[in-house]
Parts: sequence; structure tokens; C-alpha cells
Amino acid sequence: MKKIKCFIDKNKEELFLNEMAAEGFALTEIKGFEGGSIPVGLYCFESCEPAEYVYHIALRYAETDEEVWQYAGELEESGAEVIQIKDCWIYLRLKKDSEVIPGKTPPEEEMEFYSDKYDGYISGALLFLVAAGCWVSVYIKKAGPEPMIIAATCVLVGAVSGTAFIAALKCKSKLKDIKKQIGG
Repeated sequence: MKKIKCFIDKNKEELFLNEMAAEGFALTEIKGFEGGSIPVGLYCFESCEPAEYVYHIALRYAETDEEVWQYAGELEESGAEVIQIKDCWIYLRLKKDSEVIPGKTPPEEEMEFYSDKYDGYISGALLFLVAAGCWVSVYIKKAGPEPMIIAATCVLVGAVSGTAFIAALKCKSKLKDIKKQIGG
């Protein structure tokens, strides 16, 4: 089974994976992209016994990929199965009755991650709006005001920057949740 999903909050993504496991579907891989854009993925599952597995997503917001891989190795040595590493996310699978408890991501590390993502989404949305505005301005001067092209550009700009702004708001909401969690 395959499902396309978009997650910004790792806790919601983890909940989704655990709901799928409860229904009898084990994650095999996630195909998709992250790299500064909206995190969309094609989640691939295979059949398993319902509730056979529990999933945990570890966040290791590190300076280098080597640090992330090293942390993943430590988690694997403790008995967790690393399904995939995607940027700073480490997707772990544990048997339901496993006594392994993966380390919880420190709230400060989560705050740094979501703060950087928030800044990136806001910057990207604003940059896209400015670039599109310049393009429309140049197009009108050179080719004249062709309503269909300008309208299509406005719809595209609205969709892309709107999506980035929504992602930024979700990151901001997540930051507020984390601050409440640590009492700040």
C-alpha cells in the first residue's frame, strides 16, 4: 500500500505511522523530498500483523550528516530498527513488546529545528512573491497586459507562497507547543 502525505509536525507523522501499524501495515520506505521545500512523501507499506510494530521518529538536528548517522547507529545498537534516515529525521521501528525506549529529542533541539524551518518558509514565501512581482512587472512592460498569463501567474504565486506561509504557521504553532511543554 502507498499513501501520499505531507507532515511538518513529527508527532503527527509518528501518530500516522502508528495508526497504519495498528491496521496491519508496516512502513518500508518513504519516497519524497524535503530539502527546504514542503515535506511531501510517498509512504510505502507492506502487510504485517496488526499492532505488531510501534514507530518512533527521532530528530537529530546536527551540523553534519555524519552526526545524524552516528546517532542512528546508537539507536540501532540499543535495539531499534532504523527504517530510513531523511535529512535529520530517523524513522525507527520497534516490536510492540520491545523494551527499547528511544531517546526523546531534547526540546531545545526541536525548537532550533522548527525555528529554522519557520525562517526558511517565511523567507521562501516572501522571496517567491517578490520574484513573481518582478516577473509580472517585466512581462507587462515587454509583452503588454495579457490577462490569462498574468492571472495564471497570480494563481501559481498564491498557491506556492500560500503553502509556504501555512507551513510557517504550523512551525510557529509547533514552537508555541514546545515552549508550553518546557514551561516557557
